[in-house]
Amino acid sequence: MSPDYRRQDELSTQDTDVFPAYSDDHEPFRSRQQPARKRQWVGRYALTGLAALVVGSVIVVGGLAAGGYFTKSADEGKSALTTTAKPPTTTSAKAAPLSPPAAGAPLSTVMAWVRAGAPADMAKFHTATAKSGTVSDLGSAVAFVSPSEKIRCMTSASAKGGQGLTCMAELDSPPPRPAKAKQGNWAGGWIEFPGPTLGIGSVRGDPGQFTLGDGATLPYGSRLTFDDYDCRMDETGLFCINNTAGSAIQLSSAGAVPFGCLGKVEPKDNGLAFSCNTFDATATSTPSSTSTADHAAVGSSCDSADAGSFGTAKNGKELLCSEGSDRRGYRWTDPGPLASGTNEDGEVCDRDGEKYGKSADGSAVICRQTGSSTWRWQSTS
Repeated sequence: MSPDYRRQDELSTQDTDVFPAYSDDHEPFRSRQQPARKRQWVGRYALTGLAALVVGSVIVVGGLAAGGYFTKSADEGKSALTTTAKPPTTTSAKAAPLSPPAAGAPLSTVMAWVRAGAPADMAKFHTATAKSGTVSDLGSAVAFVSPSEKIRCMTSASAKGGQGLTCMAELDSPPPRPAKAKQGNWAGGWIEFPGPTLGIGSVRGDPGQFTLGDGATLPYGSRLTFDDYDCRMDETGLFCINNTAGSAIQLSSAGAVPFGCLGKVEPKDNGLAFSCNTFDATATSTPSSTSTADHAAVGSSCDSADAGSFGTAKNGKELLCSEGSDRRGYRWTDPGPLASGTNEDGEVCDRDGEKYGKSADGSAVICRQTGSSTWRWQSTS
């Protein structure tokens, strides 16, 4: 056996060599309290992890905050746009009352409201249709009915004649027959409105021009312009102006309301009667019967030589001397607002604006339709 070899039972007597590598790497490691060192490293790792967690939290929270900030800003921007945005607006060329004029309103107010209606196609209102279906051409006459069919109107140029605008209305309380009325069939809803006068209720042996039937329906909010009249249909009734006479009426199932120069008079053949001859809606004092231009009064007579000229009422209102639609003489009438500047014969005019104007020599001109759609100033004399 090798001198360096010993049996196992002799190990206790053998010399033991201590190898430095073993001593340095193992036994001394235990003697340096490795667990404490481990805790130090773990603590460091824990602190590092906590710091990373805090930093991450800050980043996350910051990110969320930033996200919330920008989201809020975007929402606020949307809100600002929503609250500051203005709804679409419509423009109107001329201001007019929004509501129908009440009883006692000035004629100028009635005129402004009526003329603010939407113009209807006149070509649809020159025929009348009977119950049998027969259609009659009325020529230049005009016929129309209300959407409720409680008001039917027709002008006098129809085959059966008449005076100015005639209407038949279903009245809740038609006027009774007057004691002096002639014998015959009493029609309490018969209305005659030539302009200077208004008659409600009449003795009628037949339906006059209405034997031809009825005209087309005039929709609510629509306006017709014909002869000396402007008429607008409304849910509160029919409003019609006679521009030459300076008068107007409202027709509804409740009855007739007069405007302008119309004043109540003693009826003869009508249940109720109104006239411009005895009432001046524009004068500030007692109406004058004089026909001189400097003391004109609405409804008072004027000389034929003054036809087409202007006069002045006592309150300073300019009036026009013209022949009434009843062709019974010349009277001072309220022409309404006059067009500005001078307006000569033949010049194009705007019928939706002022109807009357003055030429360079001071005479009156009227805006009339001369073609299918062209309006021009024409002399009234």
